[in-house]
Amino acid sequence: IHNLVLVPHMSLHLLPLNTMTLEMTGKDQLLLERFNVTTIPSLTIGLTLSSQPFNPGLRYVGVSNPTGDLYWSEQEISETSKVFKESMTQILKGSDASPELVKTAVRDADIIHFACHARFNVTEPYQSYLALSAGATGKASATSTRIIQHKVQTEPLYLVDIFSETFTNRPLVVLSCCDSGLSSASDMSDEFISFATAFISGGARGVIS
Repeated sequence: IHNLVLVPHMSLHLLPLNTMTLEMTGKDQLLLERFNVTTIPSLTIGLTLSSQPFNPGLRYVGVSNPTGDLYWSEQEISETSKVFKESMTQILKGSDASPELVKTAVRDADIIHFACHARFNVTEPYQSYLALSAGATGKASATSTRIIQHKVQTEPLYLVDIFSETFTNRPLVVLSCCDSGLSSASDMSDEFISFATAFISGGARGVIS
């Protein structure tokens, strides 16, 4: 066995199961050292994704510092984009990173990289959001995380809207954002709702958060 797919139950979604220790031939190993470990939100999503064709490509879309107060995120996206051909790269930075422009750009991307603020709402998880640019509308809204609070020109891309998107190229999604690894239990099932769940439901082959 080389590949191991985990479908956690209830609160096990919150644990880094790939770091569990195994006793292999007298030597302790982490699960991720022994197997290629994949965690999926539910068996239904996993079966759906496995039945879809996958042709990996290298079209990179980076979303950089949409709120104008994360200066290092611009360097993060800039340096990462150098790995890819310029003709296959699109960077939405600052005021260009509005929800509508971002949604249009990422639908046929192969790798999607967000470097921005995020806010996860534990009590109302579908109202969690990625804080993007207000663009030409100039709407001001308060954006907060558990650690900092600030007021900048933002327009949220809500989790409920991500669930409604379809990502045609089954992209790898990178969320370099605070709160993006959090999740909350649904009252309707044992599945947990998170940014990863939303992107995978739309067709992403994996999420790093």
